[in-house]
Amino acid sequence: MRLKFIGPGNILVEIPLEIFRKFITTEYHGNPYWQYSRLLTRDDVMRYLKTKATGKEIKDQVFLEKIAYYILVYAENTALHTFLWIYAEDKKEAREYMENTIPALEKLRRLYRIGRETGFTDKLVSDMLWTALDTGIDPF
Repeated sequence: MRLKFIGPGNILVEIPLEIFRKFITTEYHGNPYWQYSRLLTRDDVMRYLKTKATGKEIKDQVFLEKIAYYILVYAENTALHTFLWIYAEDKKEAREYMENTIPALEKLRRLYRIGRETGFTDKLVSDMLWTALDTGIDPF
């Protein structure tokens, strides 16, 4: 099975379902940014960023899980959209991008699973954010 997307310049981009699944394990969003995906509210984002800016630790596990899930969804979707953009122009370069990006997505998934199994901590969510940032993906 192949999935079809409209790429840059209205170019039709088709990829195998297997490639899509390497990127997306959560949920697909055409625009994963919090304002459009509705995974977070403005209050959520302001609360998270203001607390981080003051250096205080967040202890609310439900809130931390919400932030962690958003980071994962945003990273997966942004990586897929970047892959599609590159794939429309250069399939070889897109494969190289995928090989370099999938390990970071796997790390984010592993951290999220750890949070689900042992509880979300401020440090774990910060590690997720920095993993995304180190990959060139800025969820906020």
